[in-house]
Amino acid sequence: MPQFTQRSFTSGEIAPALQSRADLTKYATGLNLCKNYFIRSQGGVYSRPGFRYIGELDDSTKKGRLIPFSFNTEQTYILVFEDMKVRVVKDGGFVLKTATISGVTQANPAVVTATAHDFNNGESVTISGVVGMTELNGNTYTVANATANTFELQGIDSTAFTAYVSGGTAVSDAIFELATPYTESELPDLGFTQSADVMTIVHPSHDPRNLNRMADDDWTLTVINYGSTVTAPVISSVVTTGSGPGTYSKTYTYVVTAVDSEGVESLASTSSSITTASLTTTAGARITWGAVAGADYYRVYKDPSVNTSVYGWIGDSNGTTFDDFNIAPITSDAPPEDRQPFTGADNKPAAVTYYQQRQIFANTNNEPQATFTTQTNNFNSLRTSNPARDDDAVTFTIAARQVNEIRHLLPLDSLILLTSGGEWIMTEGQDAVLTPATIGVRPQSYNGASKVPPVVINSTALYVQEKGARIRDLGYEFSNDKYTGNDLSLMSEHLFEGKQITAMTFAAEPYSIVWCVRDDGVLLGLTYQREHQVWGWHQHTTDGEFESITSITEGDRDAVYVIVKRHVNGSDVRYVERLEPRESEVSADAFYVDSGLTYSGAAATVISGLDHLEGKTVKILADGYTVPDQVVTSGQITLQRAAEKVQVGLGYIPAMELLDIDTLQQSQTLKARSMSVSKVTIEVEKSRGGFVGPRKDDGSTGQMLEIKPRFDADGYDPIALRTFKQEIFIDSLWSKGGGVRIEQRDPLPMAILSVIPQVDIGGN
Repeated sequence: MPQFTQRSFTSGEIAPALQSRADLTKYATGLNLCKNYFIRSQGGVYSRPGFRYIGELDDSTKKGRLIPFSFNTEQTYILVFEDMKVRVVKDGGFVLKTATISGVTQANPAVVTATAHDFNNGESVTISGVVGMTELNGNTYTVANATANTFELQGIDSTAFTAYVSGGTAVSDAIFELATPYTESELPDLGFTQSADVMTIVHPSHDPRNLNRMADDDWTLTVINYGSTVTAPVISSVVTTGSGPGTYSKTYTYVVTAVDSEGVESLASTSSSITTASLTTTAGARITWGAVAGADYYRVYKDPSVNTSVYGWIGDSNGTTFDDFNIAPITSDAPPEDRQPFTGADNKPAAVTYYQQRQIFANTNNEPQATFTTQTNNFNSLRTSNPARDDDAVTFTIAARQVNEIRHLLPLDSLILLTSGGEWIMTEGQDAVLTPATIGVRPQSYNGASKVPPVVINSTALYVQEKGARIRDLGYEFSNDKYTGNDLSLMSEHLFEGKQITAMTFAAEPYSIVWCVRDDGVLLGLTYQREHQVWGWHQHTTDGEFESITSITEGDRDAVYVIVKRHVNGSDVRYVERLEPRESEVSADAFYVDSGLTYSGAAATVISGLDHLEGKTVKILADGYTVPDQVVTSGQITLQRAAEKVQVGLGYIPAMELLDIDTLQQSQTLKARSMSVSKVTIEVEKSRGGFVGPRKDDGSTGQMLEIKPRFDADGYDPIALRTFKQEIFIDSLWSKGGGVRIEQRDPLPMAILSVIPQVDIGGN
């Protein structure tokens, strides 16, 4: 009885079209099915943890979109964009309205002063941190008669309370939200990039806007003003000064600009001229202008010829006068000129990023192949000059055989332009510095990208190909001196046939997984380690449809958030949920339910707060024990025995199936031989439970037998999570494949490190 050991599963779920290719290296590490399991780069297969319920969209009849916002590794948020609004999630919960209290009256009713509080009548607020009138602390009140800066505590007579001294915070039970101009249908086409506390958002139907964060519950969304923030000076006079011989008359024209402390330069003043004898080192022209508020110094430019409007810099001044004693203008340093390329209905950019201290925009309806940059280190300036300066804003259009819109801008070692028809890099000349004189583009390949935002992993980009059904990577290869990549979906193309990817994100820690939402609501995962040639696909399902996904750093991991459409209590609802950590050490902490919640506290039999799962059958883990499923009624369930820690949510079944047992021996295949698997040895890590059984030729499954490891008794404690090897005798079904199926039916973890089927091989 030969044994065939599979010690690695890094190739993930293999397409049926390749399941006769035992000659492929990836066949030996592939699976027939990998559902609700994910692959680790080390080789094992791990059941995915559950999704924790965060909250419902404000309007569940409309789709939303999740976008990450990261100021640093500690201050991270999930922006939940909905129809005409955005709400904020931080550390697994929606941000609530909060206001700082600056006064409370001793009156009936008590009136609270909280400047720009944003509370509405009828909302509940909880007060804390008040000095003096401490009777308010820790209590919840109803807001009444709210004005812009005050509100009443309904029914509260504070006449006899201690006088207010200082401080205090009021937190509402209402979720903070910010109005936006973006409708439900426009959300998929939002482009965004971020620098510190400012996220720039673009859409082909809207002016570019900056989303600014001041506090967790204080955000603004404003149209970007690309006009000059520094006022241009006004020249009051140009007169001659000094003395010297004059041989003929000549006209000199001047303009002046103001520069603030940040180095931002205004547009040029209105020109002013003087006709005089030729200027010399002793006979000059004095230019005088009015002071500009906020100006740090002024720059003076001269046009030495009549009506050419070719100005060159001749000097700076800390005051409001400048003497020109025949200074030769430097025409390569010209005053800035106004440029507003985004004015007009079809001139709004659809893509944005940062690159070489510039903000880069691309793809308007009128110019789908054009890129527009800001000035160097001045993100609110699109100005140019004539002749051009190195730090000027730049406009550049790809000259190609087809007009394919630029869909994404990716700053890697070079700026990558992903268009609907190909992949290009921006070139910057020999010094690799982007200037008006050095900008150019060079094609890399002609695959084309869809509108789904790509992800960047180290120095590699992963993107969805134009038709939406293939995932490619793109990285620089020194041998070819260009960016090239692979079709990562080829080995598992059955997961993409007839489907499209609608959203994608990358969670680096702890498992290096690219998560993709498919248009039918299935979630696909790709474990990806380019440097180790590891990529393997797995699929994930839930009681509902995944619609949006993103990830953000939270502590020592990348937390994955999703919007899931579920059918609850007769209606469709859309929930924001978070994928929980998998590294549970004890059974009671295991979280393997979807849309789930955790009760932790004094021992209780009634677990409430489950209104979002009303009428649904839920899985339950109570103090580490699995208990029978229940139906949520009136937002609660009742346990037969009190428990201190309870995990409740929707169930799902992780299932994996081995490929047909096939190996090439002296160029002969086992594919045509009948075989029977009578025993399976599995090696698991920190696991409990599970079922094993044979997979028939028609794809159905024979009788599944429970994994029952033989250990010393756990006494009255719940069975611990253990790492062990276990032999399981299963039904001996003679078939042509010899496949094995392993399931986890309980809300508990299962991690499989190796599977060793013991096989009887028959004739043809």
